[in-house]
Amino acid sequence: KLVIDIETNTVLYEKNPDARMVPSSMTKVMTAYVVFNEVKAGRVDLHDRFPTPNAAYRRGGSSMFLLQNERASVIDLLYGLIVTSGNDAAISLAHGVSGSEEAFAELMNQTAQAIGMTGSNFVNASGWPDDNHYSTARDIAYLSMRLISDHPDFYSIFSEREFSHNAVEQLNRNPLLGEDFSDLGDGSIFADGIKTGTTTAGGHGLVGSAQSGDGRRILLVMNGMDSKRERADETARVMRWAFTSFDNYSVFQPGQTVGYAPVWLGQDEMVPLQVTQSVRMTLAPTTFDNLRATLNFDSPVAAPVYLGQQVGEIHLVGPGIEPMRLPVVAGESIDSIGRFQQVLTGLQHSMFGQEQ
Repeated sequence: KLVIDIETNTVLYEKNPDARMVPSSMTKVMTAYVVFNEVKAGRVDLHDRFPTPNAAYRRGGSSMFLLQNERASVIDLLYGLIVTSGNDAAISLAHGVSGSEEAFAELMNQTAQAIGMTGSNFVNASGWPDDNHYSTARDIAYLSMRLISDHPDFYSIFSEREFSHNAVEQLNRNPLLGEDFSDLGDGSIFADGIKTGTTTAGGHGLVGSAQSGDGRRILLVMNGMDSKRERADETARVMRWAFTSFDNYSVFQPGQTVGYAPVWLGQDEMVPLQVTQSVRMTLAPTTFDNLRATLNFDSPVAAPVYLGQQVGEIHLVGPGIEPMRLPVVAGESIDSIGRFQQVLTGLQHSMFGQEQ
């Protein structure tokens, strides 16, 4: 099990996320991702028509009901793959892109390696059970995040509730698509993906995603549940927990002034200190309330001081989070005073510094 806030890439909950698991039809997320890559690269067109191989027609399991010898368009096959979880669609896409399912599986594995999926191996495009076909919750989550970020124009297919092909209308099997989480906050929160998986070996699984109106997105991967009902109830419960137990906070903004430092022998006595990077964190409200920031710098800062010059750090700590160190820089340039003034200031300091 793995629950992630995508905006900040924060793991909210994990349990054995790197354990090998049977991905079942969650495999089709990789199949779709590979085809999207091929379309984006111009090697495949959405209006291309791929013939239905005998292996696709005879596969069994979930199906988009392709006819024998039918030539279906790539876009229809993608809808059949994603919305109706068609094994026949997966095999037809694999043959159309790579010539065979075995060759397509090699492309799946090459893609997995290229994007950093270290615990997966694919031997087919549909998720049909095979001892050498496996993945992990972390890999499936990372793949799903890449799919959303790399192919936003295609992602809307995953939220389609139904698809009809050859006069057979089917509903999307994703139970989260019927969930409206808007009651959890001030705005809309709707589930919009991604993919279920069900086999005897893998049980009932789901990689699910929901997004709030302000752009916050939660992704979860759960597998091995005993029934469709348990999958629907548990994934909805965990999604609600993620949205209600955590929020995203802008802790620092680039250029934000976080304090001032005295300047030695400068034309101005103080220089503003600024952070250079944005820090946005997913935290429980009580954790955010107890964040503490401490400035650390050698005081005073010797002139001349240049805009953007690092002069120290800010240390951010809080309950249950890893301490964070961020550079702080001068928010403006400050010239040094003239040599006569430096001598005068030095004499004053040596004569009266102990008494001041």
